[in-house]
Amino acid sequence: MSPHPVSAPRVVVAFLLSLLGVLLVAWPVLWPGSILAAPAVGHVAAVAKCPDAYEPNNDFYHAPQLDVNTSYSAAICDSSDVDYYAFFVDSGYHLRAAIYSLPTDFDLDLFDSNYTLVGSSNNAGTEDDVVNYDVWKGGLFYMAVHGKKGEFSDTIYKFILETWYPATATPTFTTVPPSPTPTATPTATDTRTPTPTTTLLCPDGYEYNNTFDTAREIGPGDLLSYICEPTDLDWYQFRVEFGDTVEAWLLNLPKDYDLFLYDAGANEQARSQTGGLADEYVAAVDVKVAGYWRVLVGTAGDFSRTQPYKLRLRITHGVAPTPTPTQTLPPCNSDPSEPNDSFAAARLIYSGGWTQGYICPSSDVDFFRFAVAAGQMIRLELASLPADYDLFLWSPAGVEVEHSWRSGLLDELIVYRALVSGEYRAEVRPVYGQWHGTDPYDLRLDVYGETPTPTRTRAATLTPTRTLTPSPTMFPGLDLTIQYIEVNQAIQTNPPMFDPIWGKPTVVRVYVSTGLPPGSPCVPGVWVRLDVLDQYGGGTPRYLFPYNPGGVICAPATPDWHNLNDSLNFDLPADLLQGAWTLLPVVNLDHSVIESNYDNNRNMAQLIRFRPIAKRISIAYVPIHYTPEGYTGPQDPTSRIIDAVSYLKATWPVRPDYVRYWPVGGFTWTKNVNSDDNDVELLEYITRMQENMTSFPADHLYGWLPDSAFGGNGLGWLGSSLTNFRHAAFGNDTYGSPTNSRYRRTLSHELQHNYGFDHPQCTTLNGRGFDVLGRQVKSDTMLAVMCAGQPEYVAWADRDSYNRMYSVWDTGFLLEESARVTSAAPLPYVIASGLVCNRQGVISGATLAVSGELSPLEQVQRYEVIPPPTGSAYCLDFHAAGGAVLQTVCFDPVVSRDSLTTSDCAPFGYTLPWPAGTVRAVLRAGTTTLDERTLSAHLPSVRILSPNAGETWDGRQTITWLASDADSDPLTFTVLYSRDNGSTWLPLAVELDARSLAVDTTKLGGGTSCLIQVRASDGFSSTEDTSDAPFSVPNRPPLVTIDSPRDEMWFRPVETINLMGQAWDPEDGAIAEDDLVWYLSTYSGSTTLGHGSLLSVGPLPEGDHLIVLDVMDSSGTEAIDSVTIHVGERVANALCVPLVVKRR
Repeated sequence: MSPHPVSAPRVVVAFLLSLLGVLLVAWPVLWPGSILAAPAVGHVAAVAKCPDAYEPNNDFYHAPQLDVNTSYSAAICDSSDVDYYAFFVDSGYHLRAAIYSLPTDFDLDLFDSNYTLVGSSNNAGTEDDVVNYDVWKGGLFYMAVHGKKGEFSDTIYKFILETWYPATATPTFTTVPPSPTPTATPTATDTRTPTPTTTLLCPDGYEYNNTFDTAREIGPGDLLSYICEPTDLDWYQFRVEFGDTVEAWLLNLPKDYDLFLYDAGANEQARSQTGGLADEYVAAVDVKVAGYWRVLVGTAGDFSRTQPYKLRLRITHGVAPTPTPTQTLPPCNSDPSEPNDSFAAARLIYSGGWTQGYICPSSDVDFFRFAVAAGQMIRLELASLPADYDLFLWSPAGVEVEHSWRSGLLDELIVYRALVSGEYRAEVRPVYGQWHGTDPYDLRLDVYGETPTPTRTRAATLTPTRTLTPSPTMFPGLDLTIQYIEVNQAIQTNPPMFDPIWGKPTVVRVYVSTGLPPGSPCVPGVWVRLDVLDQYGGGTPRYLFPYNPGGVICAPATPDWHNLNDSLNFDLPADLLQGAWTLLPVVNLDHSVIESNYDNNRNMAQLIRFRPIAKRISIAYVPIHYTPEGYTGPQDPTSRIIDAVSYLKATWPVRPDYVRYWPVGGFTWTKNVNSDDNDVELLEYITRMQENMTSFPADHLYGWLPDSAFGGNGLGWLGSSLTNFRHAAFGNDTYGSPTNSRYRRTLSHELQHNYGFDHPQCTTLNGRGFDVLGRQVKSDTMLAVMCAGQPEYVAWADRDSYNRMYSVWDTGFLLEESARVTSAAPLPYVIASGLVCNRQGVISGATLAVSGELSPLEQVQRYEVIPPPTGSAYCLDFHAAGGAVLQTVCFDPVVSRDSLTTSDCAPFGYTLPWPAGTVRAVLRAGTTTLDERTLSAHLPSVRILSPNAGETWDGRQTITWLASDADSDPLTFTVLYSRDNGSTWLPLAVELDARSLAVDTTKLGGGTSCLIQVRASDGFSSTEDTSDAPFSVPNRPPLVTIDSPRDEMWFRPVETINLMGQAWDPEDGAIAEDDLVWYLSTYSGSTTLGHGSLLSVGPLPEGDHLIVLDVMDSSGTEAIDSVTIHVGERVANALCVPLVVKRR
């Protein structure tokens, strides 16, 4: 493990800032005349001493151990400085780490004794940073203080780590049964012992109470407390009976706070938001739901750490019912166990039998007591539930030691090993006041192990007889704990190298330690529930369940990440794929596996922060109709190329919905791509098409050849950096299934070439690969995507390539790619393309050299300010009439095939500024002229014949035109199509020498404002003609694809299912999120599941289900995609679901 586990991006920033510092120091030497030159000899600048007594403490191993509840001061004195401090905190305590009095923007991280990040605070500016954490496992905790983006100051900051033991409510629950004379007993004002700290940043003795579930119990009266942070929420709970009236006041406000009232079912009953410092008041009269109600003191960002607010609570009991035939409450059957409503009044029960009881009325709770010796096992089962009841186990000292909170009418189960001898208590408690006066519950107690005294034999009772579930076989020394939490989106390392990216499907793999020696047999039936809480470890928890078959694994003594079922695996729901969350896995929650220690089943928590990487990628693709002479293979790619981008989405560090992929017509290629330099000529052709595309401009234009037409499999530009855009490539649509062919991998491979990735020395992944949507482990023995010519089943995202993209595209630390700049008036440009070849040497006595060809130029106008390329190998010079060079643009064109073969030639293609007065364009390498184009006396002329005004075109049609040149120069043509009256243009063909072009209009976006433009070039000059008036083409339906779930996938009945899809419309472009509608389709109709490109649904009922993604464009044209999924438990590959007929 690294002694300094700061995230990779932060290390990059520190390195860059350090490098900047070196350059600043070296500047006077390199440039003596600069304003940064060194002072004159004899004037030595004073070096300020850093006021930090704890240095060096830049990593865990040099962290000084300090006392808790004591304030300290230190300084961050340079951009690479990170201050680590260690504090010992025992189990069960709440800790609060804080940095304050900040001179500039510092951030705070908190690590546990395993160096696992458990909390962070990165408030802006000089605002205090605070991390709260409940300590599950005692030990050393580390505070790490660092400057945001390298900020530092020689002015001190202050820091403190406070601890306190959370107050525990006394386990006594006194009910108020209906009586003819209700007496309201005054309750003393709730008072608490102040937190024992030396220097408190927030003197709030009720913390931590930031969530509904962590509300602090209070009684009627007044209390004083504080809102200490902009995000602080204060929750309080109190017991309310049927018919009570609740009133709460918020008084003496130091800031603008608000007051809310919630019933026992978490439903808001009242709110008060008066504004300013005016008092707030809420009330509920004659309540109908008994139980623990709550008040919330909240704020829109105001807070005060020095001035408290006053909360006043009044509970007025309802008027006693008058003696009438109408009963206030339904009758309750006689319960022989009553009265047993409190810890002290618990009824005595014995091991080995069933006991019946009733929860009636809603305020009722039932306690039962039984004797247990230290070391014995306690098994409590609560069954036959008529309503939602929970089960609790209390120690002889009155401390809750275990509970079972299954929802609805599911049985509750507790298995616990007694740590001390004495009388334990079982409590049956209703959820949100649920009860049933005539239907009993069944409670069974079993105590086994060493028995201190003979167990009393109990006489037969009228309770139902049941067969006790056999206790699982206990492994000697078995102790189940959480060993490791892996968060993976494509590739990950241990320790983790990558924070997850927002909006990207994510798997959480939880590895369990059995505590058994290596070589021991695996432990069957082990399961984990994953609790997801807010970044502070609070909030209403989300409970996730594993998708392993049956939801359990046979836990090995030594888990191996290569094996999917050596871990418990969870898909994070879509709404959790942003922000920061605390992952808290709990193993053996129901104690169904007998082990030696249940107290450490919640031994590990992990904070995850989703990184808002904003990189967007747009990919237009064009199908190529391939018809060279003598070719007998398939001529067109298959329709499956519509979703070929799914592999790229899975293996690149980008949000799937930030990747756009759509078709743009098609063209015919008649040259053999395996002969001469025809492959690079095809790439030049695609490049020239992209330079002409202003309708939905794309970062990449990708050509699809059929099956194995190209022996090199694929060819793409080799870009110079990850911030380049607008590149071209092509590849084969190789036959076979997606996994045993290579077409999807080839797309990803060639576009990585576009971003500067060349073929590496073919390496393995160097990390833990994982296909999240396919739920497959990708072994580290697989090969990187950039290894040439590999099929998909052996290739995946590798650590180094993924990190290279991740680091550059992480906008939180490095600069984003430059935004495109536009002009108010159109600017003159020229599209220049061609080939350059470097064949130096002697073959068969012939001397070969550098050569090149400059294709016909096209003058165009653009509103976008397009930067020229950079390089030095080849240049284009633009000359004036007198020979003066008006402009020089140099470039380094490099291409790479998806094979180990290389080419001596490379295409180039750029849209370049067109200098006024240019009469000659020269392509050169160094001082050697390779080709040139010169202005002739006359411009070419061109006139469109069809379509030219008012036609309606559908299906296959032919565009025709007339053209001539008075100088008899050979002419080439570019044909463009617009559906928006000329605002944007889509190329249909480039470098065409015919006077007509057949087109399939079904592949074009439709409309009533369609135009054709033909541009004629004589090699240097170009002119164009446009249809005299618009014609019409029918609107086309959208293209829609479902990325997840995949067809025929299975899901467990407890799973939340992530739905992910995308749609593109030829007229509208990307379909809006609200117009992507998901349905669950059945014979009886369809159920709307939700909207958007990514959402979570379920759990769904068992059976087969048809999931439909339905989209509609702005013209009302509709399209759908669908997949069938199975919901049910299965063992290995055997699926067990009820038979449901499905509709296709």
